Amino acid sequence: MNGVHYRPTHYIEDKDGKTESLSVLEAYGNRDKALFLGKTVSAFIHTSVGAEWFVLGFRMGDKYIPFAKRQLIVSAIERLSGLSCTLNSKNRLMLSPLERKDGSITCLTVCNTTIETQSNASITVKNPAGKRIVYRDERGVELELPYKKAKEGVSFTLPDVAPWTACTVFFEN
Repeated sequence: MNGVHYRPTHYIEDKDGKTESLSVLEAYGNRDKALFLGKTVSAFIHTSVGAEWFVLGFRMGDKYIPFAKRQLIVSAIERLSGLSCTLNSKNRLMLSPLERKDGSITCLTVCNTTIETQSNASITVKNPAGKRIVYRDERGVELELPYKKAKEGVSFTLPDVAPWTACTVFFEN
């Protein structure tokens, strides 16, 4: 490998049959996965007292999180505690939902903190407070967005979000 030597040192062993691999993105070696999870990128580990841990591996040289690893982290957070909204596309946007005590989302502010326009951002909101989805940006543009029913909640696509701007999506009746 052109002088590059990688020697992983930690293994996750499934001693009680309750550990499950969330995703194996890279496999290092020919291990029997029925007996050994190998050098897995992540796994859920169940303790003897009923707790659940999420273990996430990384490589020391990695400076940026690839999209596949980002999705893995989002999946783990969703499983452990739940998320009220998720960004399904590869866009770089910050989501800030306003959630009522009952868990419904009244609005979602989306910020583009990059120097690039973010296009075709796909978002899923689990528990919208209303059936009408209205987009408003800081320039005064207002649009009713079409949506699809998702497994839980609704999914929709935002119009282009310009660099260093924000927009808010309201869920109205």
